[in-house]
Amino acid sequence: MVVLCSTTEDKAIALAYISLGFWAFCTLFHTLIILVHASLDTIELKRCDTALIRFVKTSPIDFHFNSLFGDLLRTGASFILLKAINDCNTNMLVNFLRFKYIEVFLLLILFMVSCFREEANAFVKAYYTMSLVLDLAMLYIIFKYCCELLANK
Repeated sequence: MVVLCSTTEDKAIALAYISLGFWAFCTLFHTLIILVHASLDTIELKRCDTALIRFVKTSPIDFHFNSLFGDLLRTGASFILLKAINDCNTNMLVNFLRFKYIEVFLLLILFMVSCFREEANAFVKAYYTMSLVLDLAMLYIIFKYCCELLANK
């Protein structure tokens, strides 16, 4: 039997864990792409044309460098969010919301720029779309949770 989250705190904790897992996965993925891209110059590829190699060759490497650092920052922010939720610390939650508002604004700009760039492929657009959806859901749930905490004080 599946039990769904019933309180806002449960939803906030579940979303924080989802965020942590997603950003950690993205960090590992971008690290893999950077490592494969770095090794393309040192190895000789004769009949080795896998989907990963083709993806790395067509993917803009500067996007992966920038995304790697952004994902590391978001993973750390997810750990801070979990601590703030567990401690019911409204100050930390409000600071997290400030960070997320700025991040969503910057992601919107990056998404709009990537829509008009010719070298931005579908992966880049999908990455920004998933990031925006996750961050907007997080903003909504954490804001709602902060309101409940402040109402109970």
